[in-house]
Amino acid sequence: MYETLEQFHSYVLSFYGENGIYDMQATEDMVIEATQKYITSGADFCGDSFDREHVRDIMLNDYGLKMPPVKRNCDSLRAVH
Repeated sequence: MYETLEQFHSYVLSFYGENGIYDMQATEDMVIEATQKYITSGADFCGDSFDREHVRDIMLNDYGLKMPPVKRNCDSLRAVH
């Protein structure tokens, strides 16, 4: 959980922004607007991963963003067998 909205926005961007874990090319403005939409919907917001995922879903719906394909690297497992 994050103490400020700015910290939460940075957290969301680290997942869905450029070069994030799931790079959807979300911008800071998108994250801010989606967070506000989520909070004003009456959500019990506390800035955790549950909230991050809801903000992601709003961005997917409102901005037409797409989740990138999951990249798996199983080479290290194959080397064991």
